[in-house]
Amino acid sequence: MNYADIIDVTEDSALFGYELEGPGFAVLTIDGREIKSLEACGTGRFRVSGLAPATSYHAELSGVGLDFTTLPAPEGPELCRFALISDPHISVKEENRKGRFFVESAALAAESFAAARKLGAEFVVLPGDITNEGTEEEYRLSRSVLDKAELPVHLLPGNHDHPERGYWERFCGPRSWRMRLHDCTWIGADTSDKRLHAEDARAIREAIENGEKVIVFSHYQLFEAPRISHKPNQAVGNREEIGDVLELIRNEPVMLYVGHQNICSCAPCGKALQLNLPQTPQFPCAWILVRVFANGFYHRQVPIASEVMRQWSRRAGNEAAAFYGEPQWRGEYRMQSYEQSNFVWRG
Repeated sequence: MNYADIIDVTEDSALFGYELEGPGFAVLTIDGREIKSLEACGTGRFRVSGLAPATSYHAELSGVGLDFTTLPAPEGPELCRFALISDPHISVKEENRKGRFFVESAALAAESFAAARKLGAEFVVLPGDITNEGTEEEYRLSRSVLDKAELPVHLLPGNHDHPERGYWERFCGPRSWRMRLHDCTWIGADTSDKRLHAEDARAIREAIENGEKVIVFSHYQLFEAPRISHKPNQAVGNREEIGDVLELIRNEPVMLYVGHQNICSCAPCGKALQLNLPQTPQFPCAWILVRVFANGFYHRQVPIASEVMRQWSRRAGNEAAAFYGEPQWRGEYRMQSYEQSNFVWRG
């Protein structure tokens, strides 16, 4: 059976990925147009431009029906543009696992930095699991990739980074940080041990109480996400201890960017919004580009360059889910739907 999905939707374009059951030419029909692949390779992508903002479309891609709605038109000049590249799991392993690219992890991270530069990102945030096993060898490899990013990079440790071993500060710097940029307070919180620590909770509380627009980055979720359902208690473990701060967040338009599960999930938490980010080494094999305008933060999912690798990860993940009885590796579950990664946050 042919497979097709919607990877990226903007105000005037859409990107489709596909894998045909066998070799042959792919055909996309949309808005009265028919587009045919140039090669009969069975796997590829179509980018369709010139679409109208805030408009619903139906597409047929080699027998697979796909419905989507473009984002509304941005208002005013672009104020900021940044990239979110989560959980690269840079590794020295010689085998891949459950659809995850360990062998290619460093190359995919480097490719993502290059793509972020090309797309005009001002800076990059990596909210955890920079390394896969937290060894000195992996840290050295990660540092060599980061040094070539040619962009300001803001890092946070994840559980796989094992910052308690002492390599984090040596190779990556502080475990948490905050900055003031474009009329927002940006707070990177260290949740690598599945806790939101007092100093980061205090920084969030003070920023909210000062009436600032707050953007929070964390490895672990601060709130449970209904769409991430394969295992309970995916959020930080000290929620009772920090309940007052979580309540403050719920009552304000705070944007939360989190990693760890890497299952595209956009979950309202009261007035706040929590986005669980995809990752480059595993399906959907992507990162998020955010463009800031007067009427909101425009999110789009940017896939790795190779659709063949992306489809291999999806199939290998599905096979692993069946073999190990672990549903979290299924491609359809990890990707969810395009609305979970392509949307406008009004703030």
